[in-house]
Amino acid sequence: MMNQINAADLQQNFCSNKTVLKTQTACNSCIITPVMPCPSGYRKTPGSTSSGCKYLVKTSSMKLAMKGCSAQCYRESTRCVYDSPGKSHCECLPGYENQSGGSCWLRDACRPGSCHQNANCTTVGPDQVKCTCLQGKSGQTEMGPQTRIRIHGSRRKGSIVQSDLVASNGMIHLINKLMRVSPTFCERQTSPCGALAHFCHAYADCDFGDGSPRGGCSINAKCVKTGLSTHTCQCLTGWTKDGDDCQPVNNCDGPDRGGCDPNATCIYVGPGQSDCACKAGYKGDGQSCEPVNQCVTVNGGCHYLASCLLRSSRWTCVCDDGYIGNGLLCYGTVEQELMALPNVSDFFSWTTESGLSSSLSDQNITLLVPTSAAVSKMSSEDKNFWTMKGNLPSLIRNHIVSGNYPLSILRDMSAVMSLLPVTLPVLTSGQVTSVGGASIVTSNLAATNGLIHLIDQVLVPDRKLSEGLLATLELRPEFSLFRSYLRDFNLTNEIEQTGEFTVFAPTNGAISEFLQTTAATALDVNMTRYHVVVSERLLKTDLQHGGYKQTLLGFPFKLGIYPRDGKVFVNDAQVNSSNILCGSGVIHGLSSVLQINRNRCDKKTTEKVMGPCGSCLFRQSKICPNDTIPDKSARLRKCIFRQNLDGDFLLSVGCIATCIQKNVERRCCDGFYGEHCEPCPGPKGQPCFGNGVCSDGIDGSGVCRCNKDFNGTACETCQKGRYGVHCDQECRCSNGHCDEGPDGDGTCECDVGWRGIHCDEKIESKADELCGSVRCHSSANCVIQPSGPWCLCAAGFEGNGTFCKAVDPCLKSNGGCSPSAVCKRTRPGRRDCVCNNGYAGDGLVCVEINPCLEGNGGCHANADCIHVGPNKTSCFCSKGYSGDGQNCTMVDLCKTKNGDCHKFAKCNMTGPGTRACTCFNNYIGNGLKCKGNVERELKLKGLTGFYIRLVVAGISLQGRGPFTVFIPNAEALKSISSLKDLAQSKEVYANLLRGHIVMCHTLLPDDLNRPRNLTSLSGLVLTTGPMTEGRITINNSTVIDSDDVSVNGIIHEINTVLFPPHVDKVLSLPKPTDLNLTDVADRYGYKTFYKLLEDTGVMELMNNVVNQPTTIFLPSDSIMATLPQEQKDFLFHQNNRAQLLEYLKYHILIGQKIYAEGLIYLEPARTLQGSSLSFSCGGSDNIGEIFINDASCRIIRRHLVFRTGIAYGIDCLLTPPSLGGRCDEQTTFDLSMSCGVCRTQTSRCPKGTIQKEVQKCDLPSKFISKDSGCRPICTVNFWKPKCCHGYYGRDCLVCPGGVHSSCSNHGQCDDGHLGNGTCTCDAGFEGTACELCSSRFYGPTCKACNCSEHGSCDDGQRGSGQCFCEEGWSGDRCDVQQTEVFRCSPPCSPKAVCKENNTCICRPFYVGDGLTCTLVDMCRIRNGGCAKEARCSQSGDTVSCTCPKGFSGDGFICVIVNPCKSGENGGCHEHAFCTMTNLGKRRCSCKDGFIGDGVTCEVKQLPVNRCLQDNGRCHSDATCTDLHYEDRTLGVFHYQSSRGQYKLNFTAAQRACTAEGGSLATYTQLYYAQQGGMHLCSAGWLDQNRVAYPTTYVNLNCGFGHLGIVDYGTRNLNETWDAFCYRVKEVKCECKPGYVGDGSTCVGNLLQVLRSSPTLSNFLTQVLNYSQVSQSGRQFVKRLEDPALLSTLFVPDNSGLQDNQTLSQRDIEFHLSEGQILPLSQLRNGTRIRTRVGSLTVLGVSNMLDPSTLSSRFISGRFVTDSDIPASNGIIHILQSPLLAPPPHQEMQVVHRAGMGVGVVLLVVLVSGIIFVGYHFCSRKSKPFHFHYFKDEEEEAAASNGSRSICNPVYEADLAEPVPIGSDAPVATVEDQHQAVDGCFHDLLQNPDL
Repeated sequence: MMNQINAADLQQNFCSNKTVLKTQTACNSCIITPVMPCPSGYRKTPGSTSSGCKYLVKTSSMKLAMKGCSAQCYRESTRCVYDSPGKSHCECLPGYENQSGGSCWLRDACRPGSCHQNANCTTVGPDQVKCTCLQGKSGQTEMGPQTRIRIHGSRRKGSIVQSDLVASNGMIHLINKLMRVSPTFCERQTSPCGALAHFCHAYADCDFGDGSPRGGCSINAKCVKTGLSTHTCQCLTGWTKDGDDCQPVNNCDGPDRGGCDPNATCIYVGPGQSDCACKAGYKGDGQSCEPVNQCVTVNGGCHYLASCLLRSSRWTCVCDDGYIGNGLLCYGTVEQELMALPNVSDFFSWTTESGLSSSLSDQNITLLVPTSAAVSKMSSEDKNFWTMKGNLPSLIRNHIVSGNYPLSILRDMSAVMSLLPVTLPVLTSGQVTSVGGASIVTSNLAATNGLIHLIDQVLVPDRKLSEGLLATLELRPEFSLFRSYLRDFNLTNEIEQTGEFTVFAPTNGAISEFLQTTAATALDVNMTRYHVVVSERLLKTDLQHGGYKQTLLGFPFKLGIYPRDGKVFVNDAQVNSSNILCGSGVIHGLSSVLQINRNRCDKKTTEKVMGPCGSCLFRQSKICPNDTIPDKSARLRKCIFRQNLDGDFLLSVGCIATCIQKNVERRCCDGFYGEHCEPCPGPKGQPCFGNGVCSDGIDGSGVCRCNKDFNGTACETCQKGRYGVHCDQECRCSNGHCDEGPDGDGTCECDVGWRGIHCDEKIESKADELCGSVRCHSSANCVIQPSGPWCLCAAGFEGNGTFCKAVDPCLKSNGGCSPSAVCKRTRPGRRDCVCNNGYAGDGLVCVEINPCLEGNGGCHANADCIHVGPNKTSCFCSKGYSGDGQNCTMVDLCKTKNGDCHKFAKCNMTGPGTRACTCFNNYIGNGLKCKGNVERELKLKGLTGFYIRLVVAGISLQGRGPFTVFIPNAEALKSISSLKDLAQSKEVYANLLRGHIVMCHTLLPDDLNRPRNLTSLSGLVLTTGPMTEGRITINNSTVIDSDDVSVNGIIHEINTVLFPPHVDKVLSLPKPTDLNLTDVADRYGYKTFYKLLEDTGVMELMNNVVNQPTTIFLPSDSIMATLPQEQKDFLFHQNNRAQLLEYLKYHILIGQKIYAEGLIYLEPARTLQGSSLSFSCGGSDNIGEIFINDASCRIIRRHLVFRTGIAYGIDCLLTPPSLGGRCDEQTTFDLSMSCGVCRTQTSRCPKGTIQKEVQKCDLPSKFISKDSGCRPICTVNFWKPKCCHGYYGRDCLVCPGGVHSSCSNHGQCDDGHLGNGTCTCDAGFEGTACELCSSRFYGPTCKACNCSEHGSCDDGQRGSGQCFCEEGWSGDRCDVQQTEVFRCSPPCSPKAVCKENNTCICRPFYVGDGLTCTLVDMCRIRNGGCAKEARCSQSGDTVSCTCPKGFSGDGFICVIVNPCKSGENGGCHEHAFCTMTNLGKRRCSCKDGFIGDGVTCEVKQLPVNRCLQDNGRCHSDATCTDLHYEDRTLGVFHYQSSRGQYKLNFTAAQRACTAEGGSLATYTQLYYAQQGGMHLCSAGWLDQNRVAYPTTYVNLNCGFGHLGIVDYGTRNLNETWDAFCYRVKEVKCECKPGYVGDGSTCVGNLLQVLRSSPTLSNFLTQVLNYSQVSQSGRQFVKRLEDPALLSTLFVPDNSGLQDNQTLSQRDIEFHLSEGQILPLSQLRNGTRIRTRVGSLTVLGVSNMLDPSTLSSRFISGRFVTDSDIPASNGIIHILQSPLLAPPPHQEMQVVHRAGMGVGVVLLVVLVSGIIFVGYHFCSRKSKPFHFHYFKDEEEEAAASNGSRSICNPVYEADLAEPVPIGSDAPVATVEDQHQAVDGCFHDLLQNPDL
């Protein structure tokens, strides 16, 4: 829509720069704006695209005013007027006026009365105003709310009441007043006419008559004169009568809605007139509407992120998966939109590197994105700091604001909070809004989960806010020493690269204490690494469960986490501060330094393995398998591998690397045992105190097996009675306690009463005996020492001997018990050591009981039991499980972030903690990384510049492909923009882009490293040169980067644009769309074929707009010149014009303009001839080439665009399947006629022959002399069937291999008209088309293999001829027997062969590295080498190919079987032609004179008018009309369900037709209807489950332009269609004028009935005689014929009226009662019937069974034998005998005449009184007044005698004088005298008394 025009839109510079009217295109996405068109009549101003406009976008939660772009459009609005030579001036266009300053201003069109008094008037254009109702007022409007446009230009003003009614040649606006326009010269004046002030035409006069002209008819009716002073009013066409008036007919209200399509709107144009306009989204003439393909609309079509899909019978733009919108505008998540934005690649890469890209899609955010220019303004210090791995997430979070904040809301805010979190101030100054000091340069870029604002600088936060590891530690001074170690050892990046991490940081005090204790100067790097757990972010709650965690130091070194008494210990260090968050990690503070627990002594071993064999230069996979590294000391070795080259597995020479595989055997160091390598009992570093052997190792139990004489849990003591360091000394104390154990000396402490060294001397003393001079204590012994006796406390006591007390050993050092034991005194000096609960041992050494060693400590089977204390465990579900440890369930990794699979991959759990990632359909990859189509990868790689150009050019890379795309980098693309002329032609521009795309091949870098030619989509040949310095070159460009393979191709980035040769010359040519096909043919060498198109009239078909656009394939002039001469003679002969037309039409596709990328998968490509074309890609020898019809023809020139279509140059003449390669020869033969008379020889040659000569001959039967007769010799010209070379059979089918390579040029084809098309192959070749190598032959030329019987050959055309030797044989030919069988190490797969250099090569049909060989599913790769039509099956390494039904061949080549040659006439009817139309298809068409579908043909019969036979069984006096014959569809009608189109299954269709009184039509019946003109583009059911519809004119949208019956064949009964019903219409019988009846019986007037009744002939004869002899007889006959005179006639039967009996004239008159029809039922007993000559009396005989009815009647004594015979003007009753009239009354005497006059006077008075009484009763609505009959004297007498009164309802007066026969005097009947007064009518035959 144009914006409102104002004066500012006009610029003026007279004559030099004309005044221009400017407007803008609609605001839209800046990506779409370059292709948005200008309004009609406007042109786009170059370089005028501007941003900043707003357009609305609806997201899931709100409507947003988006910032977009628009372009300026201009139109000249002045005109230059010629004054004189060299002089001119400019004047303003109509509607503008020249004001001061020489400017053209819009003239004010508002005038008084332009708008309503309650409306404002605004000038909106030249002589156009806009009326807007004032506030509080309302009114109807067309331009918008409360708006009306008014039209000026005449003295009257009119308002538009309906606008934009589109017609084929213009547009109509309906106005509410008639414009009064006078003639051109205004020489006449119009004036009001009549009271209504109507204005007559300027050349019409006003008629001031009585106001009722035209007979009082309506103005919308015509007055039709019907007689003198009589007329009738007939409504005009389009009007219908409604009472006395004519109302307009609205066709749109009719059942057919004015004949409009269901998808059209019926527009009422006028009375009886309507138009049809297709609804929005549909196109057509309104009577037929089809969905508009939104993809090809001039408005730019669907958004580049949308596809055009047919939904609900209309084309609709549908956004691609993952995007939302209306299809014209699509947008994805913030992440997806950020990906597609230009000039923000730096920030996008930051989001990816930070790992926060996924967070841009799963929450509602507003993202502030600095442009690349803003990033470049960052200081190097800031950039270095903030782009570090750990700091980058903080920088990104500072640009994210939670929630939706469009610019309109931001302007009203003072600050927003980022996710870092940082408060970002918001300032608005004028039109500029800044956030955090950065100005918003582009706002409101919509996404499904938020918005994007582009800003002009990076929001750099304070470095203290960084969530990086070093930055976080810097904020905690107590960890400064540990931070310095991380920095010094450069461990930060390594830690943060692992993703999540947990750091256990010892405090500065702990580190200082450790350094002091160990006398070290600093922690080393290993100890620092030992404090970091990688790949896990363990919060405090996670530590509560305990466990063992891998450290950064490596696999063997783990940390033990133990929860004890509410505290958490790491190894032996307590965690004293927790949950210091930093980015994706966490920091916990420790009270001491963790010393490396060297309890693991894993054994590492290495072995050398061979990597996979692959390309030496461009590896598509790693050169070494996973978990291996290349051995740099070893060189690459040559190998042979199979590579998939365009579907063929070929042997190639490659390289194989030697790889080192590291194997780790998990072991515990000596003195450690168990899964977690816990220490054995004993001091640290001295398991089992060195006095035994610990059961250590991964599988050890930790039990000490003590050496001899040692004992104890840790072998810490001696066996009882032993002492000494080695416990090898034996104690000898007999009655005392020995100082035993490793530390004992074996001395004895004697018990009371014993002494001696060994306590073996018993002391014999009295109780009070002194020991020396003292008395010993009772618990002491007197011991004799050299110094004398002294008292010594006994064992277990202590004291001076005189005083002894019991010793408690537990009081000192816990009695020597373990700290984890309880010392219990048992007797003096003795104790027992008992381990505490939770410990086990001898008390001296107590070891914590580890419950995990038995039954997994009560933990779940899928839980890890962690020993956290004495007899204490912590159960922690194993990796891959979740729960409390007692109950563990497997964790579904796929439920969290899709198991870390790619977002386009499916995650499947394969086991605890393991999952498999599988890319979705249409994606390829390992599941962790999935690639979609090339188009998607273009956007992901940031190559949006090239991508947008493809979108603008309408080139899609979403299809099947595959595509190899060479994309110029951003710098190279600038060279395209520099070519201004290029942008002027979309076709040339698009062709340049197509020159960078090669279709049908995924060309890997390895495929490009050797010289070869590639044909791009544009036809440009790309040449790959030899590698230079490791770089690949394409023409003059270098490949600088190659992407991984996508699902439909691969992307290579190049450094220059691939311009075609002589690009300047191409740009200088006229625009392709300005050329005609003749220009293309002349310029590029296709004149011959174009001349044929013109001469045959095919160009007229192409120029028909119905068939446009067209795609045509043009054989070049050189190809046409090299056609076989016999083929030229056949095609160019005037008698073969029909065949030539088929050839020409077979080269044309109508209704579509197809570019090269659309040809390959075009299905079906139906030609103008009717058959289809197929297209295929070239193989590895013809990369990028496109072939037609099984590679029989190649496209040699592409995209020859002309005004109405596109052309391709081809190198052959395409042969339609229906004709084949015919080279019929024209030949003659002589026909010898019979001998005849010479004078007649000139006329004796048959028609179509030419007389060659006349020979003399004998006619002995006529002439005597010899040679007296003449015999003409006639020459007959005929075409002898002959196939061109390379074609065979009746239909001249192409030989296997194609016309250009018959039998693949490796054999001879049995061609010709009588040939069978069999190929006789050359030696070494086999196959239907000699396309295969025989067994043990290889290569393109099928050379013989040279392998011995001990080897198998790599044979086939793709084979290398290499020999695969049996085990024990070697050599090139496998002819050398090995003395020692060489075996590869590691051994090869059973499906591989061990070759030199220890290389394993998989056998044919297997792929792999030789160590593992997998059978290739060959059928999935180019159909296993089978023909594309064939069915491929594989069993092991054997592939079988089978041609499908309709084909013959070996499966590798399948040749179409001519269906017309199979069976009898190909299944067609014997009276039908069978023509092969396409692959496996044939067309059956009935011969002339037959009708049907070709499979069934019936003799064609014209419809028969049933009225021609016996008048259609109508009465002879009836008109017969055969409605079936008159019906042009012959009884066939279309039926549609009330629920809409196509809602009937077969059963419902049958029922529907039955309900309509018919049945489903047959094919033949529908054919006859089509011949009668039935055309309906709506398929319906027919009999026998068939579906079809008829067409009578060509419509491409209806049956592909087919004319006749569009047959869908037999269908599934459950499908839903409409129905075609058949119903035989009846014969209509209508009695002729003057006759009455139902048509099957018609009766005329009374006389005609008499004539038609033989039994009444006697009476008829006398009537006719009566008419011959008198005027009254003739009057009698006229009364019988008068249609207006109703009568009752009584006729005697012939049996009652003899031939010799003559009736008098009065007798005949006595048989007719005039004026009424009296059926027999109304002839009641006693009724009297008036005739002209007297009254008839009715006598009835009652029915015996029902006395109230009469069984028979007599008329004046004559029995009624038959009755109620109808006539058109009466009724006849048959009497047994004739009636005899009473004699006439005598003429009155003179004396009676006076009395008669008095009687007349009295009669008049009486009648007047009766009339008065009747009027009185009728006017008062009283009881109807009944006339009673007058009784004569006889009746009174009868009544007085008591006889039953017989009533006579007919008033009758005895005639004083009979009316003379033939008198013209009027006869007054009773009915004439008793008329109804004022509409009050009374039945004169009704007797109320009966």
